[in-house]
Amino acid sequence: MFVGVLFAAPPAERGKAAFDRGDYQEAIALFNRAIELNAKNAEAYKNRGLTYEKIGKNEEAIKDYTKAIELNPRFGNAYYNRGNVYSHISKNEEALKDYTRAIELDPRFAADAYNNRGLVYEKIDKNEEALKDYAKAIELYPKHATAYCNRADLYAKLKKEGEALKDYAKAIEIAPRYVCPRISRGRLHRSLGDYQKSLEDFNYLIKIAPNYYNAYYGRGLTYRAMKEYQKAIDDFSLAIKLDENNAAYYHERGYTLHFADRHKEAIGDLLKAIELGANDKYNAYYYTGASYAKLSDYKTAIVYYSKAIELDDTKADAYFNRGFAYWTFDDFPNAIADFSRSIKLDPTRTNAYINRSGVYYQSGDLKNASIDARKACELGSCQALEHLKKRGAYQE
Repeated sequence: MFVGVLFAAPPAERGKAAFDRGDYQEAIALFNRAIELNAKNAEAYKNRGLTYEKIGKNEEAIKDYTKAIELNPRFGNAYYNRGNVYSHISKNEEALKDYTRAIELDPRFAADAYNNRGLVYEKIDKNEEALKDYAKAIELYPKHATAYCNRADLYAKLKKEGEALKDYAKAIEIAPRYVCPRISRGRLHRSLGDYQKSLEDFNYLIKIAPNYYNAYYGRGLTYRAMKEYQKAIDDFSLAIKLDENNAAYYHERGYTLHFADRHKEAIGDLLKAIELGANDKYNAYYYTGASYAKLSDYKTAIVYYSKAIELDDTKADAYFNRGFAYWTFDDFPNAIADFSRSIKLDPTRTNAYINRSGVYYQSGDLKNASIDARKACELGSCQALEHLKKRGAYQE
């Protein structure tokens, strides 16, 4: 009589299975056990590093990939994975070295390593090198949809729109349901003013992935470019419903509400965007101020224009609008100072000369009012000059 014995799989194999099913803590524990059993198991270090990378523990991942390479200096996969972490944390030179070594050591990872090295070159503005790497990735693997999409994105950035559209089309041909080329092509069509084609791409994405918030966001931006503000607001609202802590969605909805003359709602969204850490805080503060100005609350508008100026004092618009707000309650010195700053930043800004002329006129400084009126007329608008002459206030 024979008794069957069931042997458990080795810890390293069970660790891989745990990783595949998303049980990362269990995977780490099993890879720990595998390393305890064999401290020279380079594969276990590499796999534990991959697990650490998956849960965002980048330093631990780098240590494990480095140990795997120490144990096996020709371990191309470990170089490739360590390159990915270095790229993610913007250690670009280290990433380039690791991708290059992976290409040299293991042809199985060469296409992806070329693609990812291209991304790093792009980050450091070595665009020609990036294009060469994307091309090499495609040469090695002609169905590399990601390399086509990345090259298309770079072509679009370089204003080579025709090449970009060809690459997006190829990526879509290879992988029709792949998000990257659809969403990027939708953006490019919008930037080219081809709104219907832009909508087609975003509509397709929404059809195949109804919960993909960025597709609603992208379509909302296209609707806004078409001045279909309500449709844009509806799409931004859907994006917010799916991802309620995304500052960009509140920002764009608030911006759109401003142009739709729904200023109280705009203020609420823009302030929410600021609270959530909006990337473009200048714009959020500026349009909060602009919405308060539209509601004739000029004192509060000044507060938010000032916040915008604190973030970026090189924008003529904020000074111009804050100057106008000061003017509304007869704060002539501050109004003149802001219009002057606006003119310094943009010497061709006709309306700043007109408004400063008006402030000078109201404050009794007819000489400077006349100088500004003449300058505005030279720039193509003679209304201030005609106004002064009609009232007998013009001075040569």
